[in-house]
Amino acid sequence: MYCINLNIKNDLNELQRISEALTQLAQMRNFPESLIYDINLAIDELVTNIINYGFTDNREHIIEVCLEEDDMFLITNIKDDGIAFNPLENPDPDTSILLEDKPIGGLGIYFVRKKIDHISYRRENNFNILTLKKKK
Repeated sequence: MYCINLNIKNDLNELQRISEALTQLAQMRNFPESLIYDINLAIDELVTNIINYGFTDNREHIIEVCLEEDDMFLITNIKDDGIAFNPLENPDPDTSILLEDKPIGGLGIYFVRKKIDHISYRRENNFNILTLKKKK
C-alpha cells in the first residue's frame, strides 16, 4: 500500500501542495487522469470549505490530508480541528432550477457526492474526519 501524508495550513495557497502530491501519486502508480481529476476536484472543494468556513478564529490551523490506496480504491482522509460539520447532511440542491436562478453555494458538495464512490464522516476528539473512496 502506498500513502502520502500532508499537513497543510488553513491557507488556500496550500491547495497547490495537494494537487502536486496527487500528480506525483498518479505518476508513480499509473492512475488514470480521470481518477486524479475527480479526487482533486473533491479534495479542493472540501478543503476550500474547511479553510473558508471551518474556523472561528484567525489562528493558523493544520489540516491533515492522507492519500492512500488499497486493492480497489484510492482513499483520501481529511482531518481538521474546525467546527463540527458533516457535509453529508447537506441536502442536494434543486437541480430543476435554472443555473442563473440558483442561490450561490451548495453545488460543490453535491458534485463531490456525485464524483466519489463512498464518503463517510465522523467527529472524533474534536476533529472532523472525512474519508473519500474512489474506485481505481
